[in-house]
Amino acid sequence: MSSPCADRSPRQAETRRVDTRVDELLGPFDVWAVCPHAADEDCHCCAPQPALLLWAAGRLCTAPAACALVGDTAADAEAAQRVGARALLLPTRGNATGREGAREAAWEGARAGKTEAGAGADGSAAQIVADLPAVARALVPETPDGPG
Repeated sequence: MSSPCADRSPRQAETRRVDTRVDELLGPFDVWAVCPHAADEDCHCCAPQPALLLWAAGRLCTAPAACALVGDTAADAEAAQRVGARALLLPTRGNATGREGAREAAWEGARAGKTEAGAGADGSAAQIVADLPAVARALVPETPDGPG
């Protein structure tokens, strides 16, 4: 899922480039969900609201609890936790979204080897992952016969 709600600067073409690159690195995703609303619109897509995650789960004909949301803020993790989905927190840099405090805290946690951040209402915690390969490892666990 992609949501430029906090900073509407990522436009459709840029979002598609990012989505394409993630597909190249991790393999194709079944659903990409993007908030279409302008910054001044009151929408329910943006974290911590879980509307995009609920929509994506519906497109996959699966329960939200069977989904994972990879985000970079506590609000992203909260959106996943609100519907019982798995939350992976991937700290990012260089994006002036006004969320640097949460992002910096996640970076500090990742550097310190911390593996969880903030508990959700159900007691679940977001899993901190250091980079895209770590996301892949978290989503496709190793088995004796190889991945998955």
